[in-house]
Amino acid sequence: MSSYKKIFASILALLLTYSLDANAQLTKIGSIFTSVTGALTAISATVFTLAITVAGYKIAFQGAKWNDVAPIVIGAFLVGGAAGIAAAIL
Repeated sequence: MSSYKKIFASILALLLTYSLDANAQLTKIGSIFTSVTGALTAISATVFTLAITVAGYKIAFQGAKWNDVAPIVIGAFLVGGAAGIAAAIL
């Protein structure tokens, strides 16, 4: 019985060592995902603001109708929503 306990203890120690190493790697990946999510949010806010600004300019100063700027606004919502969806997934 003593040899089984030694083998079991060795296997357990080996698994714990790999588990700690995997946990360290997952922590690094988590920090990378956090920074990517922050960058996506900043980029989407910028693109959303610029798209709404362009649409407003076209309506106010160029006499464009809603049908002319609707694709710009829909695209802005999609880009803004993509960052929110990515944040929810990550």
